[in-house]
Parts: sequence; structure tokens; C-alpha cells
Amino acid sequence: MPTTESGSAVESVFTHFRLADRIAGICNRQMKSLPREITTFFLTVTLLATTFIAQRVPTTPCDCPKFIIEANLETVKAGDSVEFMISNLESKDLLAGGFEWTLSRGTIVSGQGTARIVVQTSQEMLTAPTPKPTPMPDPGEHGYIIGGPYRRSVEIKAMAKFIGSDNCTCAEASATVRVGRYSVLPNRIANVTGLKLDEQTLTAPCIPGRSSDQPVSEDMLVDVEAAAVDPEDDVLTYNYTVTGGRIIGTGAKVKWDLTGVAPGSYTITVGVDDGCGICGKTKTEEIKIVECQPLCVLFVCPTISITGPDKLKDENEFTADVRGGSVGDVSYAWTVTNGVIISGQGTPSVKVRLEPTSSISVKIGGLEGNYCIESATKSFRAGSIYLD
Repeated sequence: MPTTESGSAVESVFTHFRLADRIAGICNRQMKSLPREITTFFLTVTLLATTFIAQRVPTTPCDCPKFIIEANLETVKAGDSVEFMISNLESKDLLAGGFEWTLSRGTIVSGQGTARIVVQTSQEMLTAPTPKPTPMPDPGEHGYIIGGPYRRSVEIKAMAKFIGSDNCTCAEASATVRVGRYSVLPNRIANVTGLKLDEQTLTAPCIPGRSSDQPVSEDMLVDVEAAAVDPEDDVLTYNYTVTGGRIIGTGAKVKWDLTGVAPGSYTITVGVDDGCGICGKTKTEEIKIVECQPLCVLFVCPTISITGPDKLKDENEFTADVRGGSVGDVSYAWTVTNGVIISGQGTPSVKVRLEPTSSISVKIGGLEGNYCIESATKSFRAGSIYLD
């Protein structure tokens, strides 16, 4: 015959009774102060109670979702209603439980037990003016929104707890809304949606006198481009944080200068400020600086200088002086600032006409390896040579 639920309960009682009787027999042989029947009765009750509690207490911790509370207003006009709602819920089964709401002031008119409530305010919340201060304070940007001039600042704090199906009570979240003479919409924060680097890896230059058969970076500059959105189309300020190097420029497009940075991994993080600080989502990217792997052959770099007059005339001739080192077919590329090249471009010597404050530079091509200094510059101020 199948075992009924009541039959199982009776059997459990007798099982615990027999166990208690055996324990009582052992105890009475040690202590004969109580009759065995009384000892057996109290032990049976104790064992049954322990089993009952063990079956009712959850053996696993509560599975609490993570959430925050948001409001549809930053400041609510006294006498109007304001909504509080749960957001950022994790993908967990919330149908098995609900939310228990409490307020510091105001009345919940609908939604108790759900993820959204409506709270009614009253005009009486603003009827307690504070004494007039002396001297009068600067009201500031929002001085006459909250409660009117010299009235106390009133706030409504809403708190919610998630109540699970296993009667677990999870940690609560809260949000605060001010009550004033006018309703003010909350700021909708700006978020970074993208961050791009034009390079993921840079190879640092080899030390002087060494060359590599691997390509090295011409410079240690990385183009950075960020993207962000603001629901209110506020003016955004981009804020960059790097673990190495420095940022050149401002705005959505900047350069990341990693000159002189040791080999390793470095990160760049960008956030945007719409007036509330870095309140929204940020983005982070990583770049690797790889050490140059030099060849075993030791090269000797040539020395490059520019010879010519130390004081400027109407026309001046300058010559590139390249000495020593491993040099192949040499090419010469001349440039000037605040002046013009009259003749000689592409040759060792040029004739130029320069302003009193100006400079002339030459870049040498054809050097072996990609590690040697390949240019030289000569500068003038007030018509005379200027040494940096």
C-alpha cells in the first residue's frame, strides 16, 4: 500500500523516538537523576524540532538581482506626482518575487509591490520657511527652484527591497527627488560609444649604432578617435587618461605621444563630461610597445651638420656636411622656414634667401639601417645664428 504523507510523519516520530530512547539509556547509565521516560520525551522533542528547522532554512544564499532606482524628475513641483522605477535589472526571474517600497515622505498612490511606483506630493511640504539668513546667500544657478527663496530644501527618498520567492530579503536601493516650486527634468548622461587607435602595436627605435631587420615605427604617435552620444545634445568635453605617454590635442580626435616610453602595454581611457562630470560609460583601449630586436652587426652612424654663414646676407649658401658612418647613395632634401630656396635642391649645397628669424634644415637619405639621426638644422634670430 502506498505510504501517505501522515504515515510518513508518524514513521518519522517513531524513528526519532527510538533514537532518543537509545540516547536516554546511555545518559541514564551516566546520570540517574531523571527517569528514562522523561529523558526520552525531551530528547524526542529536541530532535524533531532540529529536523523541522533544518528543512525550512534555505541551504543556499538568496539569488538577489542587482538594480538601481531612477526617477522621471530631478525636482518635482509640490502637489504633483513623481515616478520611481527599477532599472538595470539583471536577467533573472523576477516574477517569483516583488519589490517592497518605503518613502521618507509622500504617498504611494500606485505600484506597491511592483518595479514602478507613483508618489503624490503636497503643497504642505513647502510651508516651513527657514529664518531669513544674514547676510543673504548667493542663490546660485538653482537657488530659487528648491522650495522657493529661504524655504527649507525638501526631499523624497524612495527605497526598495527585492523580495524573493524563498522569503529572502535582499539589499535595498534608493533614490532621492527634491520637491520645489517647479519641476525639473533629470540630466540624461552622455556615454562614450567608441574608441579607435590607428595602431595596436608600436616598435620602439633601436639604440644608436644598432639596426633591425624588422620594421620600426617612424614615430611614436598614435591617432586616437573617440565617439560619444548625449541624448540632450549637450556640449561634450572629452577627458583622456593614459598609463604612459601624453595626449596631444583636445576633442574627439587627438594624438597619443608615446615617445621615450619603455616597452610594455599601456591603456587609454576616454570619458565625456556634459556638465555633470564623467557620469556615463567610458571606453578603454590598449597598445603594446615592442622592443627593437637589433641585428648582430654593429653599424656606425655618420655625423650630419650644416656649414654656412653665421650672419645672414641677402643670399646665403649652405652645405650639408656628412662624415663617417655607413653611407650608400646619399640624397639631400632641404627645407626652410621664413625663407625661400633659390637653387640647389637635391644637392649637397643650396642658395637661400632667409628672413632675420628663420631656419634651414637638411634630411639625408641613403643611410644604412633605420636608427641613425638623419637630419640637421641651423636656426637664426635677428639675422644671427641661434643655438637651441
